[in-house]
Amino acid sequence: MYSRMNTNHIGKIFKGLAELRPELILPGIIERVCITAETTAEPHKFTAALSSLSSVANVIVSGRRGTEESRTQLIPIMFAVLPGIDSNDFKKTSITFQFLITVSILLPIVDCSKAFLYHDDMSEEETLICQQTATFEDFVLQFLDRMFVLIESSSVETTRMEHSSYSDNSAKSKLESIAEALIQSAGHSILGQCSQEILDSATKKLINYIKGSRAMEPRVAGAAMSSLCRVFARVNGKDTYRALIPFLTEYIETHFKENDAIEMEKQRDDFLYYLQLLTTLIRGHPHEVTPYIDTLLPIIDVLLKCKCKTTARSGAIMISHLMIIFS
Repeated sequence: MYSRMNTNHIGKIFKGLAELRPELILPGIIERVCITAETTAEPHKFTAALSSLSSVANVIVSGRRGTEESRTQLIPIMFAVLPGIDSNDFKKTSITFQFLITVSILLPIVDCSKAFLYHDDMSEEETLICQQTATFEDFVLQFLDRMFVLIESSSVETTRMEHSSYSDNSAKSKLESIAEALIQSAGHSILGQCSQEILDSATKKLINYIKGSRAMEPRVAGAAMSSLCRVFARVNGKDTYRALIPFLTEYIETHFKENDAIEMEKQRDDFLYYLQLLTTLIRGHPHEVTPYIDTLLPIIDVLLKCKCKTTARSGAIMISHLMIIFS
């Protein structure tokens, strides 16, 4: 597990062994994940153990003989690895996301704690697992907290709100692009598996965060937050649009009324941040965004008249997305 071999090769080895003798292989991997998750001294051991666990996740949830004990530990492990979403260690964060994506694809995130009311033939192991699912809502909310911290810390440190570095020629680094893709992939994998009740709680948390927190710098943190908002628009478009589109359009309209924004060749970062959120939200759910067309068109009309190239380009992108929706 801790050797210098390629992690993909190690994962294939563990997967093959786990399929043959799960009762011998799975407890050891799970034990190492739990031990290394409790300490920050050896992150390489944590990532190696978690990568190995990802490779055998399908065996754990398969229900075959020898996996009974391991299945009851999977949900607690999901909580235990959340600190692995660390803005200071990209490798650990990416491996943690990989594990959570793998597990969420295999495991519906639904509260089944009341299953005993409908099934009287459940085993002790099944009863325990169903009781553990009552903590899924807390898991999703903690996951979002970690995501928010990660996104906030991904801001360009040299950027100040009154001196924007969000230039027309600014390009993301490869690492920034990968991190943004991971945030979107992990968010979609987990939120897409949630029950409507858990999804409503998660959506409320996102809305409160966007309305209550300060604006981020738009190039890195803003792009990552926009990706997360787009995920919410896809999986729960009605509630997301109902809360965020009026908030964002009102902010943009106020900005144009209080400032001579059309003539400004360089807009403030807070305006660009909220504009980016609105532009990306439109790409979420095509059917749910339709009722807001009359609200969006006047905004787009003003954006296209702006001298700021970034602002005008955002208006053109919004028109392009709307044309795709109605084509």
